[in-house]
Amino acid sequence: METENLIMYVLILTFSLSVPMACRADDWSKADTTRQMVYTALMTVDMLTTMDISNHDDIQEAGVATRQILGDNPETLPTIGYFAAVATLNYYVAKNLPAGKWRTGWQTGSSILAGSYVINNWRLGLRPEW
Repeated sequence: METENLIMYVLILTFSLSVPMACRADDWSKADTTRQMVYTALMTVDMLTTMDISNHDDIQEAGVATRQILGDNPETLPTIGYFAAVATLNYYVAKNLPAGKWRTGWQTGSSILAGSYVINNWRLGLRPEW
């Protein structure tokens, strides 16, 4: 199986599992779903740009936790697994937080953090590759 196809399957699986489960939560609102989808989209772009590190000899993974798990020059499959696990964990935390300011704060803060990683990767010249 080609890497590009595997990436697409993982992304489709992540979205298809997280969105319907979010919609089943009794106190889960459309706004919660929207915030979670924004976070997941940002994490997907972060994942794709992180995978581009392997195409640049002069760039290494800068995130302390990510570097400890994936190494300085992340490989494709472990990177996909890592980001899928982090996105899934983020969803389960959000789902189990009380509706309102706690859940909104978690989702908004997570999205801001993920967005900062995307901006940093973009500034370094990393681009999503399909």
